[in-house]
This record gives sequence, C-alpha cells and structure tokens, in this order.
Amino acid sequence: MLNFSNHHSLKRRFQAVLISLSTFNQDQLFLTKLIDDVITGNQNSFAEPQIRAVILGLYHHQDLASLTEYFTEPEYLVVALAIAMCCRGEMQPRSFVAKISSYLPSSDFYSQLKLANTLAEKGESRAIARSLIPEDTLAYSIYCFLSTPSSWHLVNQGAGEFQISISAIAAGYLGYLPKANSDHQKIGIILGDRLLAAWAGVYDLSNLPANFYPSIKYPEIMSLGA
Repeated sequence: MLNFSNHHSLKRRFQAVLISLSTFNQDQLFLTKLIDDVITGNQNSFAEPQIRAVILGLYHHQDLASLTEYFTEPEYLVVALAIAMCCRGEMQPRSFVAKISSYLPSSDFYSQLKLANTLAEKGESRAIARSLIPEDTLAYSIYCFLSTPSSWHLVNQGAGEFQISISAIAAGYLGYLPKANSDHQKIGIILGDRLLAAWAGVYDLSNLPANFYPSIKYPEIMSLGA
C-alpha cells in the first residue's frame, strides 16, 4: 500500500532524481523533451534508454506491474522498478533484489543481481566485485548502490556503464543530492516539479490546455509550491 502521508518527501525525491540526471546532461530542453515523451506516452524516445527508464520509474511509481509493459530489456526494467520503489518509500537496499524477483525471469542476469547482493551483504570490496561481475553490467552498478546506499558520492564513483541510472537511484533513495552545483539544482527542481505536476493531475491529458506545450518548453512557470 502506498503511503501518501509525506507528499513533500515525494516532491524532494522527484527533484533529487532530476538533479542527478542533470549532472550528466545539463541540456534542459533535451531532458524536458524526454519528460514530455513519457507524460504523453510517446514510445519513440530511445536515444537515452537509461534516462527514459528513470523518468518512467518516477512517473509510473504507483503501479510497479505496469512498468513491465515499457521494457524489453530487463536491465532497464530493474532501473525503473528501483526508482519507483524509492518514490514509494519501499526501497530497502538489502532486500531489493529479492523483491523484484517476481518481475524477472530466471536468467544469468538475475543470477548476477543475486551475486551483487551477496557481495554487498558480505561487505566485499569493489576490487573483489569487479573480479566477479563485469563493470559494464547493471549488476555491478547495483552492487555499488547496495554496498554504500547512504552516500551518493560513493555510489557515483566508478559505478560503471550504468552510472547515470545508479546515481539517480541513489538520489531517489536519499531524497536529496548533497553539494550539487546551482545549475544542476535549478534544472532538477524545475523539471522535478514539472513531472510531479503532471503525475499529480495538474494536466488533463485527455483535454490538453492550449498552453500545455509552452509550459513543457518553459517548465519554470509550473510549480506545486513549497
């Protein structure tokens, strides 16, 4: 059951995740276009699959099962599920891999995720993890998160090919991004509020107002308040 008693916390998680994404891509219009595609159901945006998975996880966090409809590659489904669980306040790092088992087929990929979880539970170093799990896999990045979930900076250091995804997951879990520069904060807050406004029903997507697209292009005019 979802807990809506702390809507303020949900807003902070949206903002933190978008701040994290902006540290890798400061092009506000580009990120806004990806957000636009998710909100309007445009499934043709595949240029940045990691960012798309993160935004889908934010926007559809209410229904974990629905996320399976958007992905053919299990890695990106796992990213979206992790983001959604963070938004729901259900992310418990050491039980995460077990919780998502029902959404994934038994495979070498899931075996790697279980190995990542075991290594994190045992407190094994990154050197040992790298010797057992390829650095270019999501499983290695998941290990980085599971081993140091309370530090965005540690998670972000050497997190491999899925650094964008795992950094966003850590930001969503923490609900804030420590020491982000002012440009990243501004972009993340603007876009986080804009996505949350759409999720909260500010926009009636079956009857879009005339200024819907201008408000996407210039999302600073949208705000849910403090």
